[in-house]
Amino acid sequence: MPSAQFLKNVQAKAQVNSSEALAYIESAEAAKVFSRDTIHLARVIVYQECDFNFKGWEAELQAIVDSTDASHDSDFYIETLIALADVQAMQRKPESISTCLIGDSISKTINNNALRAEFLTNAGMYAVYNDIGMAKKYIGEGLEMYYSLLRNPLCEADTSTVSKIMNNSIMYVYYFYKNDGGNCIHYGERAKALLYGMDKMDMKEDVVRTYRQFKYVINHLLCNMYSDFGRLREANEAYKEVVKYSKYKSRNYNDVDCLSSMHRYDEAIVEYRKVAENYERSGDTLNFDYEHVLRNLMDCMEAKGDIDAACEMADRIISIRKLIFIENNKRQYSAWEAEYRTKEKDLALMDTKSEARVSRIITFAIGVALVAALLVLVVSLRYSRLMNLKNRALAMKVNEHLDIRMKEDARDILAENTVPNSTQESPVVEEKETSLEEENKADETVEEVDEEAAALAEAEAREKAEKDVQMFIHEIETRKLYTDSNFHRETLLVELGIGKRNFSRDFEMVTGKTVLRYISNLRIEYAAEQIRNNPEGTIEGIAMESGFASRASFYRQFSEYFGISPTEYRNRLGEASEC
Repeated sequence: MPSAQFLKNVQAKAQVNSSEALAYIESAEAAKVFSRDTIHLARVIVYQECDFNFKGWEAELQAIVDSTDASHDSDFYIETLIALADVQAMQRKPESISTCLIGDSISKTINNNALRAEFLTNAGMYAVYNDIGMAKKYIGEGLEMYYSLLRNPLCEADTSTVSKIMNNSIMYVYYFYKNDGGNCIHYGERAKALLYGMDKMDMKEDVVRTYRQFKYVINHLLCNMYSDFGRLREANEAYKEVVKYSKYKSRNYNDVDCLSSMHRYDEAIVEYRKVAENYERSGDTLNFDYEHVLRNLMDCMEAKGDIDAACEMADRIISIRKLIFIENNKRQYSAWEAEYRTKEKDLALMDTKSEARVSRIITFAIGVALVAALLVLVVSLRYSRLMNLKNRALAMKVNEHLDIRMKEDARDILAENTVPNSTQESPVVEEKETSLEEENKADETVEEVDEEAAALAEAEAREKAEKDVQMFIHEIETRKLYTDSNFHRETLLVELGIGKRNFSRDFEMVTGKTVLRYISNLRIEYAAEQIRNNPEGTIEGIAMESGFASRASFYRQFSEYFGISPTEYRNRLGEASEC
């Protein structure tokens, strides 16, 4: 089986049951059919598909990275490093940064700036949770590399790079503008110029919509930063762009945040009240977005100096937060209840499966016991028959000896009553010779009976062997079991109740062929039939369909059987049909 098909099978099994998928991988690992990297990747698929076992996931990816067979400049190795860094970052591990830096050094060796930019920006994103200074360094270097990849003039192929630049620029500004405002404004303005420079390109609608969302976000961030640095004219220009692209925003109060950051509190309060009224009209007030709007409204009231209104708003926020907390608890309890019911169903299903498994085992054990009892009965009957034959022969021999003994006793009595002479000695000698001949005949009779019993037992054994072989052949040919490359004769012998000990010898005695040769001939004849009936099919597909494990094995056995290769066989069939 190819490794790609094996991984597809693992993914399909993982979607149903992760335990079965892991057992399937262990059986493949024990068979030593696939490489170690393929086995590790298969387990990664299981953990990624259903279990989310981050420790096992990370261990398998690390094993691939540490593999001596891995080529460090291969695409597979690079993708594994990216995945390993992501999994480590999910666990908030600082090792994710060092993994990204390893990928950066490899990308530098193979002179791939696109990969270097990806690894560096990822390292910066992961470093946000550990070292702010290093995060700025990595993201900044990654952004510079991304900018170096852009073509001049811009083309359609640059849209992916532009999207990455925008995402990383937004992240840089979002995390660092409080303590690195100068660089943040620089990267924000640079990203904005790049983004607006894409307007002249003929792009797809979904790409255009994404860039409009970027325009809204970057102008929103620039507006807040300009306001913090007192650059109100530029903040107002950025706010105009925010309002222009506000229909592409993700939340309906971000543009109002710009008003509050520019100290336009009266306008911000009006807009915040409108947003809050929209939430109240829709009845969607038990969420943190609504609470955030009220909190911003409170901040604006406090900044304006309206302390009483701000205190009333604070009381309202507290009551909303309590209701949100209660609602979240209800949802959590509902989720736990649903999870409990699901696990209860799973346990019931497992119990049902285990009961069915136990019943199958008991049925199989009863069947085995019945078969064993039947075999013991047959053997005992045969043994009794042979013993009866031997007893009869012994009884005949004993009777003959008794007759001879009686004759000898009568002769002795007669000899005592008569005078011995030369004329009377000869009959006695003749009678002794006769008794010896009769004893020899009796021995020969016993030997003939033993030989007859042995021949009868041998004939019965041969008859049973022929019957078992014919039954075995019938099942294989009727069910076409030979087309399964994983077919094992032991499985069928157990199914048919045939002993495995002397079956190979009996099969060769009956058919004149070994079991392997017989099955191989059936596969070759079936493949030849498929070639005749399906001229358009591929030779490899026919080989797999006929039960051959590999293309090389099929070609070798087909050539030995017909004297020509499968391709030549098909060509000759085509020439014959044309004639």
